[in-house]
Amino acid sequence: MMEFPSVWFVKADSQYQTMQDLLEAARTKPGGISVGTSGTQVSFSLATQQLATRGYNFTVVPFQGTAEANTAALGGNVDARWEAADSSTLKLIEDGEIRPLATGAKQQLAILPGVPTLAEVGIVDILATRTFYGFVGPKGLEPAIADTLTETLETCVREDPEYRTAIGETYAEYASPEEILERLGEYHATVSEILA
Repeated sequence: MMEFPSVWFVKADSQYQTMQDLLEAARTKPGGISVGTSGTQVSFSLATQQLATRGYNFTVVPFQGTAEANTAALGGNVDARWEAADSSTLKLIEDGEIRPLATGAKQQLAILPGVPTLAEVGIVDILATRTFYGFVGPKGLEPAIADTLTETLETCVREDPEYRTAIGETYAEYASPEEILERLGEYHATVSEILA
């Protein structure tokens, strides 16, 4: 499994210098601050809707993917973006085109020093906005095959230097099948509440 934490960001010359600035604007100008996301039902869109229940009323602007949403942010067509802190996002930060305001990680990221987590700015208990990838097999997969795949994937993710370099040490995180099922269950429960 690999996991990308999320990051809130704005165009480099945005008037919003901090996440607190952005949250305050969403609180004082309900619907007046737009957030570009990479789809209508992605975790970022759903979690932004959840923020409205806490008084932070953003206008969610869904796009057909990350590239289109990033183009809109860089062009000043949306006020902010909430997206995975993947290599394309980190490259925009590195190039000085965007400014990160906060991450959805559990703790501050070494790759984004000084950028607070959402929890550090007072946003807790919202939909997990980490993008994670895992392997699944068909129902009825023989246990011996499932066990072999599980062991091989764990070894690869934890120990294979080529894999860890290709994915990036920050993102190479192993989770057992039980942990993945637990995460999916938590995600499903939270999404069901948001969409109810």
